Amino acid sequence: MKSRGNYLINEHTVCIEGRNDEQNQPYSCVIEGDQSFVVNMSPVEIIDYSLQYYCSSLKGACEGSKSVLGNISMLPLVIYAPLDLYWFPCFSPYRSDCTWFALRNIRNYEALDQKTTIVHMKYGHTICLAMKRDRFERKWQRATHLRYITEARIEKASTINFE
Repeated sequence: MKSRGNYLINEHTVCIEGRNDEQNQPYSCVIEGDQSFVVNMSPVEIIDYSLQYYCSSLKGACEGSKSVLGNISMLPLVIYAPLDLYWFPCFSPYRSDCTWFALRNIRNYEALDQKTTIVHMKYGHTICLAMKRDRFERKWQRATHLRYITEARIEKASTINFE
């Protein structure tokens, strides 16, 4: 599998899965479109790198999400609203094995059993998570709510500017 030194999230990025190598160093498996590759950064480093590219930061994105959703843990984030880049972590963002999902690229999800969820993604990918379906759904709903509020605020700001 190809390896990259860094990575910028874009509209074709499906998900980022965190892993550790033999020396316990974090890295990420990125699925973009119909391809996948390894990036020598942890998922949260990719998130922060992308946020900085789009003129934000991990801290700023977390504060923005908290202003919309309240003080909850494992916040979904707006990476870059004009490209519909709303992302959410399935576990603590700072865990090296955290998986992050692009809200725009999720087709549906279902329970495989009581403790396992299958996520069907755009481009035909399926991701299996050791997580109850209801827990995944709450995370998906929070990200959907963040997108809805953000887009409503952008629309309101556009309307005010035209008046």
